[in-house]
Formats: sequence, C-alpha cells, structure tokens
Amino acid sequence: MVITKIHDLRKGKMACKDFVSWLKKDLVGVIQELELYNQLHGLQEKLTLLRSEEDKGRQKKIMESISPLIEKVVQHQGDLIKGDLIRPESRYLIEQFDGSSGNGADATSVVLASLKDDIEHLGSRIAEAGRVPILNKELTRDLQLDYYYSNCFFFAEDIQLLKPLNSVDNVIFHLKGVIIRPFVKESLKHKSPVNTLAQLNPAAVREAEEARMQWVLDQGSSAIKHTRKILGRPQSLRQDLEYLVSIPAPVAGSEKQWRRITRDVEAFLQDERKKRHMVETSAFVMKVHKRLKALSLPGQHKLTSWPSLYTDYISQGY
Repeated sequence: MVITKIHDLRKGKMACKDFVSWLKKDLVGVIQELELYNQLHGLQEKLTLLRSEEDKGRQKKIMESISPLIEKVVQHQGDLIKGDLIRPESRYLIEQFDGSSGNGADATSVVLASLKDDIEHLGSRIAEAGRVPILNKELTRDLQLDYYYSNCFFFAEDIQLLKPLNSVDNVIFHLKGVIIRPFVKESLKHKSPVNTLAQLNPAAVREAEEARMQWVLDQGSSAIKHTRKILGRPQSLRQDLEYLVSIPAPVAGSEKQWRRITRDVEAFLQDERKKRHMVETSAFVMKVHKRLKALSLPGQHKLTSWPSLYTDYISQGY
C-alpha cells in the first residue's frame, strides 16, 4: 500500500503533504494494532500464570498486575482508528473478569480461550499485511517505523523514488532510509579499490553502508553518482589520518617519502571543509593508501592493514 502511494506521488496523482498525512494516519492504525497484540499477549501470559497458581496470596498479586493490563486493553480498544479488533464477547469477558473478586480457574480458562481466538485473528491480520509482530519490547519511534515499513521491499533502481519525497517529516526521513539501503548494498558489489577495502570485514561493510546512507540522505538523489567513492564517514577516517602523523617513518630509508605523506596529511587535516566532506575524505584516504603500498612495507607491519582504526568507530556505536 505504501509503495502504491509513493508511485501515485511520483506520477503527480498525489501531493506530498497529502501523502504525509495519509502515511501518518495509516501508521497510527498499524501501531495501535501491534500495541493491542502485545497487550493481549501480556494478558494471556498473566492469566495462564494465574490459572496454575494455587497460593491465594500469589493469586492476589497476579490479579493486581492483571488489572492495569485489562484497563489498557479496554481503553486501547476504544481508541482504535481501525474499529474493533477484538470481538465484543471477548471484551465483555475481559471487563467482567476485571470487575469480579472471585475469579476461579474455570472463569480464567473461559477468558483464555476467548483471548486465544482474538490473538490468532490479530496475528493473521498482521501476517496478511506482510509484517512480523514485535513482542515484549518498548516500541520506540524508530522501532515503530521499522515495523511499519517492514513490508516494503525496494530495489536498487527504486532510488528514483526519493525525488518526490521532499518533506522533512520523520516518517519520510525513515522511509528514505528504507529506499536507499538496497541501492547502498548494490553499490558495494561493484569492483573497485574502494569497495575492496570496504569489504575486508563486517565492520568495514557496516561503516561503508552507514556513510553511503548518510551521504544520500544528506545530499539527495542528485548526489548518488558519488556513492561508490565513499569508504567511510569523515569522522571515522580521520582517526587513521591522525595516526599517520603520530608515528615515525615505518621503513628505514623511506624518511623522505614519509615526510611528504605526513605533510600532505597534516595539510588535509587543517582544511576544515575537506576533512568534513564525505567524498573528498574517502578519496584522500585512498590516495594515501596507494602511497603507503609503494613504501614496500614489511609483511607484518601495522600499516599493511591501513586504514583500520576507522572501522572501530562504528563497532563502538558511533
């Protein structure tokens, strides 16, 4: 449905503000459905525990934890924009259970049986929409959007769909990321010196993907032709450049070449614009990498795997 609407937007059949309005309303309904699914699952777990508990004191504590859950389910059901998602008879049983002080195992079993049917119904609705429910997690905004767009499948050539998405709204920004990712993954498949370095290990792949995603998100579809030139983010790669100017010449007799390399690195790091530019920083690192290889470094020397510090950046969560 989302993809259909995007194509309507691209063809001029829909204004961007109308698309954003529709998207937000649909998102609310989808997340309400997921939240209710989680609440029903939580209620099912508590009732199952209650049914198997014989100690009166522990039964009371379980009931105290069940009551707020029932209140949430009843309140949530009343707020749904997609209408009733649990049957009236289930809602009645749940409300009556909450209001009774003498619920026995039989009454609990009746509610559980009714809940099972509603959970299966909701699960089927979610599956038919092409999504997998998220259970027992705090539904942050990013996680909600990940879930909402999880049934959208894009290909590298769909990068053109970015053009009409000119809203700065968070739901659109997240959608752009979903559209860009297949293009970024495809960009790493092309043979080039940059991609050879970018695929040396999983951390290098993640850094390259993160940098290329950020580049397209920041610069827009007009800048996608430069995507394959990007090795990593400037703040990551600067660590390797700074390391070079902190060490002596790695090979005896290479002092003159080394001074030239480090002088150029220092000049680059002093240029505030260049050292923050995604494409220019990657290009400069690739030039330095080529010059280091010309030094005929010993096989075990640390610089034979340069650049390497930059991949630690994303591993540390930056």
